[in-house]
Amino acid sequence: SKNAILILEFSNQMYETGLSLTQAALAACSERLRPILMTAIATAIGSVPLLVATGPGAAARQSLGTAIVGGMFVSTVLSLFVVPILYIVIKTLAERYKPSPRPVDELNHKESADLAHYSMQVADSDSTSKH
Repeated sequence: SKNAILILEFSNQMYETGLSLTQAALAACSERLRPILMTAIATAIGSVPLLVATGPGAAARQSLGTAIVGGMFVSTVLSLFVVPILYIVIKTLAERYKPSPRPVDELNHKESADLAHYSMQVADSDSTSKH
């Protein structure tokens, strides 16, 4: 999850600098590729003794090693391929359906009148409480 968070953070930073969503996602993935692969490979290599365990309790160690290596493989694939695609899709949909801000002159007059009435009530209660 940390790898995915870092990819999204890098993508957001690059998108804010003016790159398109696709360019930002690709640049973030290429920037994070080496650290992600190094972490995954180091973890997998560290789990090899569990995979080739023999002796009493070897079945438990082998299943643990298999889960670690398989999990690292799946998380690496998800981080490098699925997360950037989902980033592009979700960010595109969010921008497409983002509500546009209302101009100041189109404010609801009832809201303005209610706010003015409330302000006068607060001012009146402050002046009466001082006497």
